[in-house]
Amino acid sequence: MMKLNTELKRLHDGLYSLRNTVLREVEHCPPGTLQSYLDRGRRQYVQVIMNNGKRERHGLNRNQDLIRTLARKKYLESNLHVIEKNLVVTDAAVRSCDALDPEEILDSLRQSLPGLPDEYFLKPLAEVNRSSGDRRLDERLKKYRKWAGENYVRSNYKPHQCRITTSRGLKVRSKSEALIANSLDNLGVPFRYEQLVYIGGVQIAPDFTIMAADGEIYWEHAGMLDDPQYSLRHHLKMMQYESAGFYPWSNLVVTYDTGNELNLKMIESIIRLMIMPSL
Repeated sequence: MMKLNTELKRLHDGLYSLRNTVLREVEHCPPGTLQSYLDRGRRQYVQVIMNNGKRERHGLNRNQDLIRTLARKKYLESNLHVIEKNLVVTDAAVRSCDALDPEEILDSLRQSLPGLPDEYFLKPLAEVNRSSGDRRLDERLKKYRKWAGENYVRSNYKPHQCRITTSRGLKVRSKSEALIANSLDNLGVPFRYEQLVYIGGVQIAPDFTIMAADGEIYWEHAGMLDDPQYSLRHHLKMMQYESAGFYPWSNLVVTYDTGNELNLKMIESIIRLMIMPSL
């Protein structure tokens, strides 16, 4: 079973690896930094180098290759600033975060309350209320199903990569996403796949958007954190969620399958323990 602190450690290690990759590229960049200013309405680019405590400025308008290289260096250094900041945060989180392991919790409850079936612990009250005729929940679920079936603006990012078909015919990008989609369908949780939404003023396409009683829940699945560029995009996306008030295991689900840890039991536990009680 996936543990939250294990995922934090994986994120921390991924950031550390990404930092080393970025640093190696920065080391091959020319010295100095790129600056720009307007001179009589014309944009000027200069290379600024500190030499023995003195600032040297070299015009670059006729050297597009050097402008391009220093622009790339500027971008890498901005990434490094973000990565270093979040390495500190994730390091502290790894050292202080307790494991969230539903199976361990169940084992403890089985010992303290022997003889009770697992469904007593796992079946959300929302399901109990539904079976006893909770009209408000039924009305919300009816609204969610209608919402999920309506047309919506979906991400057009590399649509040819959506090659895996779920049990209800939805095209997704990976077998893991298909596993999540099928589990949501099987447990009666309506959702939208890769819907474009605005979070903190920025347009984002969560893998899964789920309607809940207190607002939307987003589910992001990351499966290629060994790819530095993918890892960086995922990390920046997580920062955008956080800045807009979406946090893991609250109104944001984040799963990973690097190392083939994702499985049906884990996905169903997340849906039952976190999502279904919020419907």
